[in-house]
Amino acid sequence: MSPRGVDPVAVGGASAVGAVLLAGCVLAAGDGPPYAWLHLALVPPAVAAAFVLDEPAAAAADAVPSSLRRRTAGRLAALSVPCGLWTAGVAAVAVRAPGTAVGALLVSAGGVLALTLAAAAVLRRAGVAEPGEAVAAGAGGLLLATLVFAPAAVPMPPEGTLAWAVAALAGALVVTLATGGGAWPRRPGSPPRVLARRRR
Repeated sequence: MSPRGVDPVAVGGASAVGAVLLAGCVLAAGDGPPYAWLHLALVPPAVAAAFVLDEPAAAAADAVPSSLRRRTAGRLAALSVPCGLWTAGVAAVAVRAPGTAVGALLVSAGGVLALTLAAAAVLRRAGVAEPGEAVAAGAGGLLLATLVFAPAAVPMPPEGTLAWAVAALAGALVVTLATGGGAWPRRPGSPPRVLARRRR
């Protein structure tokens, strides 16, 4: 059974692509930290984060009660996949290139993932059952276009760490506000929720 409020196929697929890119970064780290490639490898984790709040079977799930704790646990478990892969990849790069700015890379990834998740959360709160595709296209496309056409706009670690830290906190705050208060708004035409008795 997949976690409620998560598209596991999209999250897993994007994370797998990210793992391949991170493996390439590890191989390229013999001559020093490959920051440009690491920034490119951050695109798939951002795409994966965009799908964490998707509900592929929203029409059916709207009628099934699910506690806030259960939904949150499922989303955190899904988000831990791209986060864990990124952390492991950066750590592996640091082993081959000891001068790697590990902290800065982790903070920048936190900022990117938090902002991506915040965008998905806002769309979910607005009633969009599956915001992942739109958010993934926007966030992933923006990151990729910036890296290809304006690489100078992407600061190399440890530059920009403070800005990414602020972005991570802002994104986390938006996610908290957008996902708080219980269930998502139901889709138009969806059946009424089944009332579940509270178990002691």
